[in-house]
Amino acid sequence: MIEKMLNQEEFRDCFPQIARHLQKSELDTMLNSLEGCEFDAGEPVTRDGETVDALYFVVDGALDCYLEKNSDRFQLGMITKGQYIGEVAILDGGPASTTVIAATKARLLKMTQDRFQQLRAAEPRLASTLLHAFCEMLIERVHSSDELLLGTLLKLKQDLDISDTGKIREMFAEAYQQLHSYE
Repeated sequence: MIEKMLNQEEFRDCFPQIARHLQKSELDTMLNSLEGCEFDAGEPVTRDGETVDALYFVVDGALDCYLEKNSDRFQLGMITKGQYIGEVAILDGGPASTTVIAATKARLLKMTQDRFQQLRAAEPRLASTLLHAFCEMLIERVHSSDELLLGTLLKLKQDLDISDTGKIREMFAEAYQQLHSYE
């Protein structure tokens, strides 16, 4: 457990995309809704397929984010100070879609789904601001996923010297349709 929570100024410095929309009283309410936690390097924060019911704000350290299937692991990226994870979990409390492991000792602030629901009832403006920030992050991640997928397919085309670009387009279209639930 982290002994000292962030004060308003520290939170604003670390998470400006959220804090800039919050009034002083709302930020106090939010800070009182968070609990501190620490993870040692190599310790999992979330595991793909396991139930997650919390949002984590990264105060210090770094987290590696992976997709896993059987014994295969694909690193998606790194989450660092000022970023957060679990925005989907806070809404649905379902299984994690990624595995997140502390790359270094990490200090996080945690908001459980129950606490978020209490905030929604007591502070609808604050909850709306958080939901807006979550949507922005999800949109950014969808765009990044699309770019990564296309870049990967184009690299495969080059590395494998595939001259049939139609096949690459088919592979991309199929993956994109599955990612975005298009038919």
